Amino acid sequence: MNQSVTKALSVIDGAQKNGALTFVSREDCMAVTPLYKPEVTIIQLRLPKAKNDPDADVYDIQGKYMPKREIVDRIGEATGLMFIREGCRTWTETLDDNIAGKRTVYISEQQGKKRMGDGSWRTSSVQAYEFDPTMRAMLDYGVTELNAQTKQTKDKWGKKTLAQTILEYTKVARQRAETGARLRVIRELTSMPTAFSPAEASKPLVFGRFAQNTDYILQTPEGRSMANAQALGIDVASIFGGRRLPPADAGLSAPAVLSEAAVQAEDIPAQAEYSEYTAPADSSASEAQAAAATLAEQAAADTDEFEKLTASLAQWCETYKETLDVVCKNGANPYKLAQEELDPNNFNASVKTRNAMIERVKNFLIGKGVKI
Repeated sequence: MNQSVTKALSVIDGAQKNGALTFVSREDCMAVTPLYKPEVTIIQLRLPKAKNDPDADVYDIQGKYMPKREIVDRIGEATGLMFIREGCRTWTETLDDNIAGKRTVYISEQQGKKRMGDGSWRTSSVQAYEFDPTMRAMLDYGVTELNAQTKQTKDKWGKKTLAQTILEYTKVARQRAETGARLRVIRELTSMPTAFSPAEASKPLVFGRFAQNTDYILQTPEGRSMANAQALGIDVASIFGGRRLPPADAGLSAPAVLSEAAVQAEDIPAQAEYSEYTAPADSSASEAQAAAATLAEQAAADTDEFEKLTASLAQWCETYKETLDVVCKNGANPYKLAQEELDPNNFNASVKTRNAMIERVKNFLIGKGVKI
């Protein structure tokens, strides 16, 4: 048992003795492959000291405490949760009824995944959240029908009218729909309830994630081979020992593999061209290890160039962050896209994707009038 696993188990055991609520199990930590290491985070919620306490980490919902958005996001980070771009979208629909009239409703779908100890991904269902600014404001004001008269209804402080609140809600409607769906994904993948009883909320909350064991990867040949095998979609556990990854129908997703676009970008040769490196289904473990080692040597040829491109892209981001960190008309943020490319957990990253992102950043800056 390596040091990181021992440390994680010690933290979990100590927290449980203090009555903590744990959302990561000892079994998950003990099943981790050397390529990853468990990291445990303890979160203590700040409970309200008075009604509507702004410093509290929770909302008081009919006697139960619901963690605020920023706390749930922090919990998602502590779980190592990543959102799947293809499973996330937001759109609008037009509704028209006798209660609130014709209006625009914002709907968002979000999907995420978190890494398991054996290197596989657990994928969430697609969670949807609908935000209706008009209907939400009417509920807040206790109005059952929207008309010219009820639009002038004042809030309980006598400051804003219902019409003003509808306008304010509409300004942030897209973000609220996306946030609502995102929080549902985090709760699903962490198995965390929407709200806690006061007794539960007073206890520490323990979450865990599996991060890349960079020391093992950089300092051992086995670690480098495992990292390359994982990037190429090979069953790491079955090649290097330990329990196999669960089958596709076991409720967990298969190991991360290159998408079709990424495969094309990598110019991976046809099956007939690299069959000499591929172990047949009934080959021995030693033959599979030899195949993985050969693939590792082939992938390692680009290591120096990849590191140089990584440093170059990071420098572009640091130098021109203010210019890049904007939202374009198509909804893309060049700076965030570059950071996703630089993410250490981005196993689809390659020399070609690094080059493509650098070129994209350059073209964006040139379009903004920056002299390159």
